[in-house]
Amino acid sequence: MGHRRRFHSGAIRELYSEMVNAGADVIQVMAFYGSRAKLESVGKGDLMEVVNEMATRVAREVAGDLSTTLSWREDDADAAQLTSRMLDEQIEAQPGVDFFIGETFHHLGEALLCLERIKHTSGLPAMITMSFRADATTPDGFTAGECAAKLSDAGADIVGVNCMRDPERTYPIIGELRAATDTYLAAQPVAHACSNATPWFTG
Repeated sequence: MGHRRRFHSGAIRELYSEMVNAGADVIQVMAFYGSRAKLESVGKGDLMEVVNEMATRVAREVAGDLSTTLSWREDDADAAQLTSRMLDEQIEAQPGVDFFIGETFHHLGEALLCLERIKHTSGLPAMITMSFRADATTPDGFTAGECAAKLSDAGADIVGVNCMRDPERTYPIIGELRAATDTYLAAQPVAHACSNATPWFTG
Protein backbone atom coordinates (compact mmCIF):
# COMPACT_ATOMS: atom_id res chain seq x y z
CA MET A 1 0.00 0.00 0.00
CA GLY A 2 2.88 2.35 0.73
CA HIS A 3 4.14 2.02 -2.82
CA ARG A 4 0.68 2.79 -4.21
CA ARG A 5 0.43 5.98 -2.14
CA ARG A 6 3.91 7.05 -3.17
CA PHE A 7 3.04 6.58 -6.85
CA HIS A 8 -0.27 8.51 -6.52
CA SER A 9 -2.35 5.90 -8.32
CA GLY A 10 -5.48 8.01 -7.78
CA ALA A 11 -3.97 10.86 -9.79
CA ILE A 12 -3.00 8.45 -12.56
CA ARG A 13 -6.54 7.06 -12.59
CA GLU A 14 -7.91 10.59 -13.05
CA LEU A 15 -5.58 11.17 -15.98
CA TYR A 16 -6.89 8.01 -17.62
CA SER A 17 -10.47 9.19 -17.03
CA GLU A 18 -9.73 12.54 -18.66
CA MET A 19 -8.24 10.79 -21.69
CA VAL A 20 -11.34 8.60 -22.07
CA ASN A 21 -13.64 11.61 -21.68
CA ALA A 22 -11.64 13.41 -24.36
CA GLY A 23 -12.34 10.57 -26.79
CA ALA A 24 -9.29 8.29 -26.55
CA ASP A 25 -9.89 4.83 -28.03
CA VAL A 26 -6.79 3.34 -26.40
CA ILE A 27 -5.43 3.87 -22.90
CA GLN A 28 -1.68 3.27 -22.67
CA VAL A 29 -0.12 1.90 -19.49
CA MET A 30 1.99 4.63 -17.91
CA ALA A 31 5.09 2.48 -17.74
CA PHE A 32 7.40 4.29 -20.15
CA TYR A 33 10.98 3.74 -18.91
CA GLY A 34 9.55 1.08 -16.62
CA SER A 35 12.31 -1.45 -17.29
CA ARG A 36 14.58 -2.49 -14.43
CA ALA A 37 17.60 -0.71 -15.94
CA LYS A 38 15.77 2.59 -16.38
CA LEU A 39 14.36 2.45 -12.87
CA GLU A 40 17.77 1.56 -11.46
CA SER A 41 19.11 4.80 -12.95
CA VAL A 42 17.00 6.63 -10.34
CA GLY A 43 17.51 4.08 -7.55
CA LYS A 44 14.14 2.32 -8.03
CA GLY A 45 15.09 -0.89 -9.81
CA ASP A 46 13.64 -3.03 -7.03
CA LEU A 47 10.21 -1.51 -7.70
CA MET A 48 9.99 -2.66 -11.32
CA GLU A 49 7.17 -5.13 -10.70
CA VAL A 50 5.28 -2.75 -8.40
CA VAL A 51 5.42 0.13 -10.90
CA ASN A 52 4.32 -1.96 -13.88
CA GLU A 53 1.62 -3.90 -12.08
CA MET A 54 0.13 -0.77 -10.49
CA ALA A 55 0.12 1.13 -13.78
CA THR A 56 -1.57 -1.79 -15.55
CA ARG A 57 -4.17 -2.35 -12.85
CA VAL A 58 -5.19 1.31 -12.87
CA ALA A 59 -5.48 1.45 -16.65
CA ARG A 60 -8.26 -1.17 -16.97
CA GLU A 61 -8.69 -1.56 -20.78
CA VAL A 62 -5.13 -0.97 -21.81
CA ALA A 63 -2.21 -1.20 -24.15
CA GLY A 64 1.02 -2.14 -22.40
CA ASP A 65 4.08 0.06 -22.74
CA LEU A 66 7.77 -0.78 -23.25
CA SER A 67 10.59 1.51 -24.27
CA THR A 68 14.22 1.65 -25.24
CA THR A 69 16.49 0.32 -22.49
CA LEU A 70 19.88 1.27 -21.13
CA SER A 71 21.27 -2.22 -21.67
CA TRP A 72 21.09 -2.88 -25.43
CA ARG A 73 24.31 -2.61 -27.43
CA GLU A 74 24.75 -3.31 -31.14
CA ASP A 75 26.60 -6.56 -31.95
CA ASP A 76 26.80 -7.47 -28.24
CA ALA A 77 25.26 -10.88 -27.52
CA ASP A 78 25.48 -10.48 -23.73
CA ALA A 79 23.75 -7.10 -23.87
CA ALA A 80 21.03 -8.57 -26.11
CA GLN A 81 20.40 -11.37 -23.62
CA LEU A 82 20.22 -8.90 -20.74
CA THR A 83 17.82 -6.66 -22.69
CA SER A 84 15.66 -9.68 -23.55
CA ARG A 85 15.39 -10.65 -19.89
CA MET A 86 14.43 -7.12 -18.87
CA LEU A 87 11.82 -6.85 -21.62
CA ASP A 88 10.36 -10.23 -20.66
CA GLU A 89 10.02 -9.32 -17.00
CA GLN A 90 8.35 -6.02 -17.86
CA ILE A 91 5.95 -7.74 -20.26
CA GLU A 92 5.10 -10.30 -17.58
CA ALA A 93 4.50 -7.48 -15.06
CA GLN A 94 1.74 -6.01 -17.29
CA PRO A 95 -0.87 -8.79 -17.33
CA GLY A 96 -4.27 -8.28 -18.95
CA VAL A 97 -3.32 -5.74 -21.62
CA ASP A 98 -4.82 -5.94 -25.10
CA PHE A 99 -1.59 -5.23 -26.99
CA PHE A 100 1.90 -3.90 -26.38
CA ILE A 101 3.54 -0.68 -27.53
CA GLY A 102 7.32 -0.63 -27.88
CA GLU A 103 8.38 2.97 -28.42
CA THR A 104 11.19 5.52 -28.82
CA PHE A 105 13.71 3.16 -30.36
CA HIS A 106 16.70 4.83 -32.02
CA HIS A 107 18.28 1.54 -33.13
CA LEU A 108 16.35 -0.84 -35.36
CA GLY A 109 18.14 -3.78 -33.75
CA GLU A 110 16.67 -3.00 -30.33
CA ALA A 111 13.22 -2.37 -31.83
CA LEU A 112 13.29 -5.78 -33.53
CA LEU A 113 14.39 -7.41 -30.29
CA CYS A 114 11.50 -5.77 -28.44
CA LEU A 115 9.07 -7.01 -31.09
CA GLU A 116 10.48 -10.52 -30.81
CA ARG A 117 10.03 -10.54 -27.03
CA ILE A 118 6.47 -9.21 -27.23
CA LYS A 119 5.50 -11.96 -29.66
CA HIS A 120 7.39 -14.69 -27.80
CA THR A 121 6.43 -13.76 -24.25
CA SER A 122 2.86 -12.52 -24.69
CA GLY A 123 1.66 -13.57 -28.14
CA LEU A 124 -0.25 -10.27 -28.30
CA PRO A 125 -0.37 -7.69 -31.11
CA ALA A 126 2.54 -5.24 -31.13
CA MET A 127 2.99 -1.62 -32.10
CA ILE A 128 6.62 -0.54 -32.56
CA THR A 129 7.67 3.06 -33.12
CA MET A 130 11.07 4.45 -34.05
CA SER A 131 12.42 7.84 -32.98
CA PHE A 132 14.55 9.91 -35.35
CA ARG A 133 16.68 12.97 -34.62
CA ALA A 134 18.23 15.28 -37.25
CA ASP A 135 17.76 12.90 -40.17
CA ALA A 136 15.48 9.94 -40.69
CA THR A 137 18.26 7.37 -40.38
CA THR A 138 19.03 5.24 -37.34
CA PRO A 139 22.51 5.05 -35.78
CA ASP A 140 22.70 1.47 -37.08
CA GLY A 141 22.20 2.73 -40.63
CA PHE A 142 18.53 2.18 -41.56
CA THR A 143 16.18 4.70 -43.12
CA ALA A 144 12.68 5.23 -41.77
CA GLY A 145 11.26 3.26 -44.69
CA GLU A 146 13.66 0.38 -44.14
CA CYS A 147 12.71 0.29 -40.46
CA ALA A 148 9.02 0.13 -41.34
CA ALA A 149 9.53 -2.65 -43.88
CA LYS A 150 11.72 -4.78 -41.59
CA LEU A 151 9.43 -4.36 -38.59
CA SER A 152 6.37 -5.24 -40.69
CA ASP A 153 8.13 -8.29 -42.13
CA ALA A 154 9.05 -9.35 -38.58
CA GLY A 155 5.40 -9.31 -37.52
CA ALA A 156 4.68 -5.83 -36.13
CA ASP A 157 0.94 -5.10 -36.32
CA ILE A 158 1.50 -1.33 -36.26
CA VAL A 159 4.71 0.57 -37.07
CA GLY A 160 5.38 4.23 -36.61
CA VAL A 161 7.38 7.20 -35.44
CA ASN A 162 7.32 9.02 -32.11
CA CYS A 163 9.03 11.75 -30.13
CA MET A 164 11.94 14.07 -31.08
CA ARG A 165 9.98 15.89 -33.83
CA ASP A 166 6.95 18.16 -34.01
CA PRO A 167 4.11 17.37 -36.46
CA GLU A 168 5.66 19.38 -39.30
CA ARG A 169 8.88 17.37 -39.13
CA THR A 170 7.02 14.11 -38.57
CA TYR A 171 4.91 14.25 -41.74
CA PRO A 172 7.80 13.47 -44.15
CA ILE A 173 8.71 10.39 -42.12
CA ILE A 174 5.11 9.19 -42.21
CA GLY A 175 5.33 9.45 -46.00
CA GLU A 176 8.43 7.22 -45.97
CA LEU A 177 6.70 4.69 -43.75
CA ARG A 178 3.59 4.61 -45.93
CA ALA A 179 5.65 4.06 -49.06
CA ALA A 180 7.45 1.12 -47.41
CA THR A 181 4.57 -0.84 -45.85
CA ASP A 182 0.82 -1.39 -46.07
CA THR A 183 0.49 -2.11 -42.34
CA TYR A 184 -1.16 0.24 -39.86
CA LEU A 185 0.88 3.37 -39.07
CA ALA A 186 1.24 5.34 -35.83
CA ALA A 187 2.57 8.85 -35.29
CA GLN A 188 3.23 10.46 -31.91
CA PRO A 189 5.05 13.77 -32.49
CA VAL A 190 6.03 16.00 -29.60
CA ALA A 191 3.52 18.65 -28.59
CA HIS A 192 5.80 21.63 -29.16
CA ALA A 193 7.52 23.26 -32.12
CA CYS A 194 11.04 22.09 -32.99
CA SER A 195 13.76 23.73 -35.03
CA ASN A 196 17.30 22.87 -36.07
CA ALA A 197 18.47 24.66 -32.93
CA THR A 198 16.54 22.51 -30.47
CA PRO A 199 18.08 19.43 -28.80
CA TRP A 200 14.82 17.48 -29.33
CA PHE A 201 15.28 17.71 -33.08
CA THR A 202 19.03 17.64 -33.53
CA GLY A 203 19.78 15.07 -30.83
